[in-house]
Amino acid sequence: RWLCWRTIAPYLSERTFSTAPLECEDVLNTMLEDVLAWVWDLDPLPFWCLVLFLVALIHWTVVYLYHIQDGVPGPRPYPIIGHTVTMLRHIYTMHHLGVDYVSKHGPLFRVWLASVPALNVTCPEYVQQMLTTEQKKYDRNTMEQTSLAALLAGGMLMNSNGKDWLRARQLLTPSFHRQNLKKLGPLFVRRCRILCNALQSHMHQGSCSNESGGDEGCAAKEGREGEQEQRSEQEKGASDGAECQRTSDGAREGNGEGTAGEECAAWVGGLKPLDMEKEFQKLTFDTIGVVALGVDFQSQYSEVSPYEQAWQDILKQSMWMFYLPLPYWCWKFLSFLPAQQRFNNGVELMDRVIYDTIRQYEEQGVEEGHASFLAHMMREASKDAELNQWLTRQQMRNEMITLLFAGHDTTTQLLTWALYFISTHRYVEERVLQEIEMVFTSEQKAAMRSDEDTPLDEELVEAQLGKLRYMRAVLMETLRLRPGAPVRGRTLKEDDKLGPYNLRAGTHLAWSAWVLHHHPQYWGDDAEQFNPLRFLSP
Repeated sequence: RWLCWRTIAPYLSERTFSTAPLECEDVLNTMLEDVLAWVWDLDPLPFWCLVLFLVALIHWTVVYLYHIQDGVPGPRPYPIIGHTVTMLRHIYTMHHLGVDYVSKHGPLFRVWLASVPALNVTCPEYVQQMLTTEQKKYDRNTMEQTSLAALLAGGMLMNSNGKDWLRARQLLTPSFHRQNLKKLGPLFVRRCRILCNALQSHMHQGSCSNESGGDEGCAAKEGREGEQEQRSEQEKGASDGAECQRTSDGAREGNGEGTAGEECAAWVGGLKPLDMEKEFQKLTFDTIGVVALGVDFQSQYSEVSPYEQAWQDILKQSMWMFYLPLPYWCWKFLSFLPAQQRFNNGVELMDRVIYDTIRQYEEQGVEEGHASFLAHMMREASKDAELNQWLTRQQMRNEMITLLFAGHDTTTQLLTWALYFISTHRYVEERVLQEIEMVFTSEQKAAMRSDEDTPLDEELVEAQLGKLRYMRAVLMETLRLRPGAPVRGRTLKEDDKLGPYNLRAGTHLAWSAWVLHHHPQYWGDDAEQFNPLRFLSP
């Protein structure tokens, strides 16, 4: 209003209503000249910032008014930024925020990532329509494809439905045949033995430091500084153990479940807590490396592995890329950030390992004994000229990175949370141990714990694993409460009706396994409680 008054006032002051009006065109030209002269005198930086702000505001308003016509509810967004700030504030509790939105807005609601709207689907019938009945209409999410292009572009996980996706599926499917997976059994046992040896070594170190008389062999190695450090660790362990004891007692008083005091007692003696998530990360990273590539990264044998550290840097930055779906060029522009630099260096290192493995297979040939997924892909491609031409080194790299991304962290989280739930629910732990005692013989358990590669009867072990019904229920309940892929997205290729809402082509949708798995309507009033019995048939 001030700008309009500054521009028009001089003309109004010079004339009265009785004065003959000037020609309209002359008035407008004169006003425009004065406005341009005033703008020219402004500081250019604030002016252009104002212009960009107004353009962004107008663009956001037009997009907002266009999309709200479908009637989908949702929390009120802020102009231009949408719900971006809210989501960043809840980056580590975003799934809990989704549960809150469902209670307020229903099973289908809209959130805004700046000027990009995304529908959140939390109804099983809607998800079934997206993933099964009308699957062809709902393609891979274009925002995910854009934001994760630096890592997963061209892989089956990000490929749109079409020939490339079908070809990749055709090449990878034989790797998941039952007979091939059975061959991997000894590998899994071998890797678990390494983990068990590491746990036993950790316990042995703790028992050595806890001896009341002081073992001279241990003390001599540590020296006086070691003894002082040991005493400080014991004092800290006693403090942590007392706190753990109080927490345990409070947990049992609150809900009848929780960590028993005996389980915390090891801390009192000075035994350092062991981060099992890191141990499981090493286990799954080495395992998926051998399974997918035939490469042993040997992170289980070292405290810090450059490959495992590089992969963790990739995963951490990928989380931000997933929740902030910026175009690829934006992330490339942000390469000066330390986290993005670590991501780029990690991708470069993993690419080097994958390409070296591919060249080794090409030079030495792929024998039938090679059971890695990469070897299976190359063998299958050699049987078909069209597939062999399509499966370039770049495409093989894309599929291997996708397998590492999809198979490593998800398994790590499952093992970590399963151990957590078992250790914090005494009755679950007791029943799991009882089932293992009943199913496996003493000889089999001794063979699995053996440091040597003791051969196992694979058929018998597989049959007995199928009898661990309660253990399976524990894993299923763990996946319910802590799904490995809590959110996935789709983009609508053509108009469709989802429930009472008519959605346009190009609409971005996300379905949350977390919200579905925590909804009292589907799981009852105890949806937040860990209860494996819900997965055991009567």
